[in-house]
Amino acid sequence: MKTYILIPLLGLLLMAADCDFDPDHHFNIIIENKSENPIIVAELFKLKAEPIKNPDLIKCVLGDAIRLELNDIHEHRPFNNSIEKSIGNRPIEIYIIGIDKYHESNVYDDCSLIESKNNVLKRYILTLQDLEDINFKIVYSGE
Repeated sequence: MKTYILIPLLGLLLMAADCDFDPDHHFNIIIENKSENPIIVAELFKLKAEPIKNPDLIKCVLGDAIRLELNDIHEHRPFNNSIEKSIGNRPIEIYIIGIDKYHESNVYDDCSLIESKNNVLKRYILTLQDLEDINFKIVYSGE
């Protein structure tokens, strides 16, 4: 009986040892709404729509959307691993959208339609250096 308990525990220990945890790495971007109005916060995801026939055709969708009221704080986790290990050369795009015009969709669409289908109040295009400069925190003030 004891052997059955020890084997899963040993497996968990081996997985944890392989995680390569770095206490200086970040997993979340803190997003705070300091504007007087509620907002929607969403990350822009891009996809090569036809990688073989048309490799330059990119489609977009706003995902991981959440509504924030005044003074609400959200911890957005863009990757499963740390941001430092995962971001590479691709910046993270965060959109602040007015709740009066938000197009909720799970379908990848023409990227140029994001602006016309949503009331985009602010767009953040953040590299790792940008995130480090703002200490991994976005404070939206409405301006």
